[in-house]
Amino acid sequence: MKRWKSTAGTVLLIFSVSVMPLAAKSNKDPLALQLKRLKPVKLSEIKKLTIEDGEISGRYMSVLRTAKSFLGLKYRYGGEGKDGIDCSAFVQKVYKEHGKKLPRTSNEQYRCGRAVSKQELKPGDLVFFSDANRTIGHVGIYMGNNKFIHASSGAHKVTITDLDKAYYKKHFMGGRRF
Repeated sequence: MKRWKSTAGTVLLIFSVSVMPLAAKSNKDPLALQLKRLKPVKLSEIKKLTIEDGEISGRYMSVLRTAKSFLGLKYRYGGEGKDGIDCSAFVQKVYKEHGKKLPRTSNEQYRCGRAVSKQELKPGDLVFFSDANRTIGHVGIYMGNNKFIHASSGAHKVTITDLDKAYYKKHFMGGRRF
């Protein structure tokens, strides 16, 4: 009987030394512990986050949402209202809704804010383009992923365009950040 108890004790000892740490290890897995601590987050809380390095901050998400509300509005040179709008009035109105007062023309807007290169563009930055005389003649709002939203005389409406579209690539003059 003593021998059986001794053998059983040895088996139990071997089991606890070899198998129990595996069970304990799975309970102490860092990923498993992190997953247990996760709590649901409300969407409204996510929108308040500000993410650096090229991502959209909460403030500029709101600017882009406002800009998108103009999509399809008719383009009209010199226009400032519901019957038609031009590029600089579009940008001016969008930013006015977010507490930023901008001048009326694209040329004047180009003189405001901090200059940023094409590589540094972040959503919410203004993008400027030259006319045939190489002076500033067009403005839009950068959206990310090489896209910008603008009141386009060519499309005859507020639309979204890729910066690499031939005309805009050739006439790109720079960006401005506020």
